[in-house]
Amino acid sequence: MQIKRAIVAVDFSDASATTLKTAFTYASALKTPLTILHTFRLSLKTRYLSIQALKQLEEEAKAKYLELLKEFVENIQKESVYVPESISLEADLGIAAEEIIRRSEDYQLIIIGSHGAGTSDSSWMEKIMGKTADMLVTAIERPLLIVPRVYKTPNEVPKHILYLTNFKEPHPGIFELVSQLVNAFQATLHIAHFCLQPENQSLIQRSQEQLQTYKTLFNTQQPIYLHFDTTHREAIPQKVRELTEKMQARLVIALVRKRSTLENFISPSLTKHLYDQEPI
Repeated sequence: MQIKRAIVAVDFSDASATTLKTAFTYASALKTPLTILHTFRLSLKTRYLSIQALKQLEEEAKAKYLELLKEFVENIQKESVYVPESISLEADLGIAAEEIIRRSEDYQLIIIGSHGAGTSDSSWMEKIMGKTADMLVTAIERPLLIVPRVYKTPNEVPKHILYLTNFKEPHPGIFELVSQLVNAFQATLHIAHFCLQPENQSLIQRSQEQLQTYKTLFNTQQPIYLHFDTTHREAIPQKVRELTEKMQARLVIALVRKRSTLENFISPSLTKHLYDQEPI
């Protein structure tokens, strides 16, 4: 899979400004067009309006938010080191997560921030299910870049990328995607695997041998380093944080299978534990 189009969702907050700067950096390095999306909602009082009046109100709101979005983007452009050549703006009535899911088939990279937290403007569904990032991370089958609220280097391309593998990649296109990112950023690639059976020596040996073969799966001339460790499932987030800090990785890539809301509530995915640190 090649990244040919990217989309980023913004809400005009300070954290969203960081997300947009990061999106500018990635889209510029990848030389891909970037769509900037803002979603809005109408007052509950509109339920009493006629269809024609409601449509007119929606069009007026859309025009207003497009102007606000244009001003927001222009301000961020002045603060950004990188700005993509092709930018388009969209403002639509709806819930951010739902609108992104609806558009997901048209984009190969979806960029969001992890800062949303069920504000007073959130729908009842968002308040129950959680942040937009939480809703999307296992709801779409597309590359999803989650930018943490406290990310400090949005104007810098990541020079070290950490790729986490469990040797169960669902599609060979993932190797093409990672290669594209590594080459675009001219980054060093770190491939890590954590064996969850520390007492199984036979499995450890097979895992180490399998990890060695991964160097040949990526189409890049950039340096590749392998990292192997044994641990228990609960300790993986901490292990990844330690490795991220040690390698100074500014992008973590992990594969997450599609899961139900109930599964996420009972057992949060690895990304849930990680995306408050570095983009993932």
